[in-house]
Amino acid sequence: MKQLVVLILVLLPFCFAEEYVKFDLVADKFSQKQTVLQKLEMAPVAYYGLISSETVYSNLNVPGQNFIDKFPKVYKAFLGWSDFKSKKVDASLSQVSEPLRDMYEKRYAALTIKGAVLLHQVIRVERFFDKEMKAWVQPKPEESMKNVFAFAYVGPDFTRDSLSWKLSQRMINTIRENNCDFKKRIFFLDGFSGSIDSSLENAKLDTLRFFPRRIKYDVVLRPSVMVREKMKDLVKSGNFAAAGELADSADMSPRSRILLKILLRDYGFIENRDSIRYYNDDYNEFFYTDELDSVLARNVRAVYEDGSYCDAAQRDSRADGKKVCDAVKKIVNSELPGLVVKEEGRFRFNMSMDLGRQFLLGDFQDMQPKWRVDLGLGVYINRGILGVETDIRRYDSKNDAFGFSDFGANLMFGYLWLKTRYVESAVFGNLGFSKLEKHFRHDDTYDGESYFRYGAGGYLDLILPNHIGEPIQPRQTLVQRFSVRMKFAFHNMNVSDIHEAQGFTPYVALGLVWHFVKVNATGVPMYRPRQTYQGPIALDCVWVD
Repeated sequence: MKQLVVLILVLLPFCFAEEYVKFDLVADKFSQKQTVLQKLEMAPVAYYGLISSETVYSNLNVPGQNFIDKFPKVYKAFLGWSDFKSKKVDASLSQVSEPLRDMYEKRYAALTIKGAVLLHQVIRVERFFDKEMKAWVQPKPEESMKNVFAFAYVGPDFTRDSLSWKLSQRMINTIRENNCDFKKRIFFLDGFSGSIDSSLENAKLDTLRFFPRRIKYDVVLRPSVMVREKMKDLVKSGNFAAAGELADSADMSPRSRILLKILLRDYGFIENRDSIRYYNDDYNEFFYTDELDSVLARNVRAVYEDGSYCDAAQRDSRADGKKVCDAVKKIVNSELPGLVVKEEGRFRFNMSMDLGRQFLLGDFQDMQPKWRVDLGLGVYINRGILGVETDIRRYDSKNDAFGFSDFGANLMFGYLWLKTRYVESAVFGNLGFSKLEKHFRHDDTYDGESYFRYGAGGYLDLILPNHIGEPIQPRQTLVQRFSVRMKFAFHNMNVSDIHEAQGFTPYVALGLVWHFVKVNATGVPMYRPRQTYQGPIALDCVWVD
């Protein structure tokens, strides 16, 4: 089971911090990667074992009298270091620019744990690294338990290069295992390795990562901080238009942007389902404590609940009042979105009718083609097609003494080789029977002859509408689609008793199709797609009283 290493600072609710991430991602970004083998070459001390206990002393958990009596030198050194660090930060504050000082104060005020931190780890040592022998040796019984202490500063701090001051954020890292099940590691004075699941002899130290105990990264001043403060004051005063002009620079979550659009009465935006899709997504890339989001939410709820917003929307000719009010209600109450069509399923049923004209290829004595009409029923399973078709074809004679009607019925077997959202195409074959009737106009009599029929062809459909992403009722499994169909095909004709008609009758037809399509539904996405998500991590194994 992979361990997690907790960033104390990152896990706290403060302004403009980085996203919640696993430690190795932060270490990659803010520190030099090192393997344990590389670290052993320069480290004065290294222990192999596991943590017996770990305690973090801070402004929220000060060392007790038992600790002070047991480790008086450590406690005295910590007080001296803490005082030195505090004075150094205060001296820097008097020299930095106002924007840096303002950012420092905001970040420091928002922290829960801040300032000097004392980390105390008790390690059960199984081996220690002998630098002269370059080997791991067993400790003496009295050295099997080691107390390791680390001083660290948690919070904003200042660094200076040759040109200017920079604001930095300092963190301390502690080990946290799932269910407090501590793994064996290699411990250094300034950090520790990843967990070692096998024995030390089998551990690959050339690839095992070293994790530094203290990390610092530079803080980039974000203009959005001041912009959001201004926006909050403008929204409180009811000047929504001025607040809207600052929105693009305020790093707003999707939900807050939608709330602002409601206050700006942008009805076109509110009525557009795609525009308000992420109305429950209150995610920001950084953490803010300016309360802009809650101020927007309170204002929108107030105008909705007193009825003034819906009344104004229903009187406004630019808006669909009911649609706007339904959307605002859903947003204000943070209702869970319904289902939408995710994809078309494996099954489809359709009914079709097409009208066209046939042509004659072969021995068709004294016959002239006129028109044909075709009715069909089809079932699609995946891309396979099975259908039944009936058709009527009319022919005239060149001397106008008689006419012909061809009545056919056949099975259709097809394959849908092209399928996109709006265009489909299939090829098919036919097997069936037909009867050609010859009408004598002078005495209104007729003769008939049946024959076996076969044929083949293809069609192209322009199919609408596309339901993917559209709302659907919870128990609804079918949707309707309609298409215009262009069909090209041929059939044979083989009669000789009543008339000489042998050959093929290719035809072209234009038709309409009514589809009943099985669909699969899914929940409406509530959040924008992103690679990492914010989320609290329990500190049960970190804080030891």
